Formats: sequence, C-alpha cells, structure tokens
Amino acid sequence: AGGAYVPLDPNYPAERLSYMLSDTQAQVVLSTQVTDTAPIANSQCQWVSLHDAAIAAQPHSNPEVDCSEQDLAYIIYTSGSTGKPKGVMLEHQGVVNLVATLAHTFNIQPQDKLLQFAPISFDMSVEELFGALCCGSTLVLRTDEWLASVADFWAHCETHQISLLNLPTAFWHEVVHEQDIPCASHVRQVCVGGDKLSEQAIATWYETRPSHIKLLNAYGPTEYSVNATIAEVDPAKPLSIGHAVLNTQLLVLSPEGQLLPHGIVGELHLGGPGLARGYLNRPDLTAERFIDNPFYTDAIAGQSPRLYKTGDLVKMRANGEVEYIGRSDNQVKIRGFRIELGEIEAALASHESVTDSLVMAQKPAHGGEAQLLAYVLCDEKCTPSDSELKHHLKAFLPAYMMPQHYISVTQWPMTPNGKVDRKALPTPELTQDGADYHAPQGEVEVRLTEIWAELLGIDASTISTSANF
Repeated sequence: AGGAYVPLDPNYPAERLSYMLSDTQAQVVLSTQVTDTAPIANSQCQWVSLHDAAIAAQPHSNPEVDCSEQDLAYIIYTSGSTGKPKGVMLEHQGVVNLVATLAHTFNIQPQDKLLQFAPISFDMSVEELFGALCCGSTLVLRTDEWLASVADFWAHCETHQISLLNLPTAFWHEVVHEQDIPCASHVRQVCVGGDKLSEQAIATWYETRPSHIKLLNAYGPTEYSVNATIAEVDPAKPLSIGHAVLNTQLLVLSPEGQLLPHGIVGELHLGGPGLARGYLNRPDLTAERFIDNPFYTDAIAGQSPRLYKTGDLVKMRANGEVEYIGRSDNQVKIRGFRIELGEIEAALASHESVTDSLVMAQKPAHGGEAQLLAYVLCDEKCTPSDSELKHHLKAFLPAYMMPQHYISVTQWPMTPNGKVDRKALPTPELTQDGADYHAPQGEVEVRLTEIWAELLGIDASTISTSANF
C-alpha cells in the first residue's frame, strides 16, 4: 500500500508505545483489538480492527501505488542511550536484498516450512516473514506454548514439519544443553544469531545432532536490514561471522578512519543497499553513526556513499572471513537483545529518590548469561527498595531491559582522575541472613540447590530453600 510499518509489542509499557506512536506520527494502528491502555487509546491515530467486517469488503486487487526501492519499508525501535528508544528507518531495497540473500544462502523452497520465532518488534522477524513469503514457502507463527520447554519446542516443530529455523543464540544454547531431546525430523537448517556462539555448544551440537542439519551463524545490526554476514559453522575451524552477504561492503577501520590490514582489530563499518536511512527524528545521532564513505566508488556493486559505524570490534582474516571480538561502546547484548545501558540509567534517574545511576552487564563467575546490575545513588534517608525501582522501571522499559540486581550507594567510588571507579563498586551476592537461611534437606533439595548454583554461577552454600528465584 506504500506505507511503512512500525511493529508495536503489546507487552511493552504503555508509555513506550505512546512515545513510538508520537515519534512516528503514525496515522493508522492495525490491531486484533482496540487496546484499553489509556495513553495508547488516546493517541491521535485511526484504530482499525483486523476483525472488522468492512475490511473483507475492500477490493482484492493491489493498490495502484508507485513504490521505489528507496521508499521506507519499516521502522523498528531499539534501545536508545538518551533514555528514549530510537527508531531505525529501513528501505525497500534493504528488504529486497535480504530476501535475495536468503533465497541464495538458505535455498528456500516452496515445500519448506519456516518458523517465525522472533516477535514482530525484533528485526529478525523481517527475515522470517519476508524470507518465507517472498520465496513461496510456508510461514508458521509461534505461540508462547512453544517455549514451555525444549521438549515442547521440538514437539511443536515436529507437528508443524518445520524445516528452517532462525534462533537467537541464548535459546539455541538451551536447545544444545538438552542434548538428550532429539531434533524434529524435518529440520534441515538452523541459523543462529544475536550473540556470540559458544565453542563448547558448537562441539556438543555436532556430537549429538544429525549431520544433515546445516548450522549457520548470522550477524547484523538493525541498522543493516537484519543480516550483514552469514557463515556455515564448521567445528574443525575457528568460529567466524562469515563473509558479507550479497551486495554488502565490509570495512574494518581504525579510530582515525583508516583501512586496517588482516588480523588487526578495528571497528566494523557496513555499506550497501541494506543500509538504513538513519534514525527517525535524530539527525545528530544519524550524522554520528552514518558517515560518508571515503572509499566509495559507484563502479563497484554493493558500495554506498555512506557507511554505518557498528560499534563492533572485529578483525578480518586472510580468507575474507570476519572474526567478532566484542563491543566498543556502552551497548551490550543480552539474550540476543541489543541494550543501551544509558536508556536504563535515564529511566532509573527519573525516580524521585534517585540522584544518579549506573548500569553494568556482568557475567557470573562460573559462566552463564550476563546479568544487568543497576547501581543507584540515593540519600540514606530515602533509599527506594528493589521492588519500588522495579515497579518504576516497568512503566518505561520492556522486560528484557530490567536489571536483575539493584545496589544502592551513598557515594560513587572515584578514580584519581575523577571518574567513577567501576571496579570498586560492590558486587552483589545472593546470600541470606542466618535467620532467613534454610539449608536444603534430602537428595532432591540438595540437587535443586546445585542446579540453581550452576545456573546462577554462585556458591551453593549461599542458597536458601526459601529464596525467591
């Protein structure tokens, strides 16, 4: 119809959804029902229920709209460092290039059944939706029941004869851990992305899974139409994020903008038709992250006059493959979600009793998924409780951005040059006072305590059977 779509997750706080509608100046909201959330219902949009009988009465012919490859296709919001989410504007040519890449790399066939695992507010959904429908295969929409357990997930995949899977890294790691549960019989390919794959998980996968299932590792920021590189994982070779997808330019540059030779770590820059137009209503941030391409020449396909500064540190191998090293800024990825720590800090600082805040991501000592630690600077006389802070943040942030631990401090530890000494901040431990501690009794409770200790990366002796997990 010529419009751009903006996915709204109904599980997001009303204030966040209201901001997105206001920021985009959306004219129409399509929904299965009219929401009763006041800030949303009061927005200046036309609400259209997809169950409205009037929709069925509309013409079946395509609208006569002249769309170009540079027209806006969708806007997806990601975490923003200023305390407000930022809308990334992607164009039609990026989606078309993505579909061409998927058709070529995944060899999607009409008989394939592809699972839409990602929620529509996450950019991986673009790959799943258009990858399946534009290639003529069947798209199967996941419900929450699929995620009740790994066994349930594979059972649903078997029932629906799923052949192609895109999974976030954290969930794939769960699947690999449950190695005794067999894969669905129709699966021929699994593509994983969002976080760095565990070398141990890769080895376990190839030891326990059928050899005919192809395992792919994909990389790409929201600002580049989902995928910028894809690699087929080979357990006998060092892990990489692969080569550039079709028509995509990869440059590894120094902080001064100079091309770096193979094997030297630098920041990854992306160019090509998948490049986003920029950030909606954020010309300052757009100019900062989308820069002129000093190496541009229109004589080479896949190049573009602009480059996106990913903030990811990588190094190029001699064979052209890219090795991912880590992040260079205050942005982290947890369970596949990209999080600007500054947005959480801004939300915390808006609490009336908080004068300053600092958020860090930290992995447990014995491994496992990184956790968000929130440090709040408060007056001793009015220190808010953890539950108060959580309740406050729920009005601003989606669940995946909520910190797991809250630590109140009356002053920041400082380095000699006047900066917050992050290493000197207290590290939280899940310990209980002696009066509240209940030791595990019997084989089952002892084993459960050991399992929790392994998952959380803490000492089993500190876990009470009355602890709230």
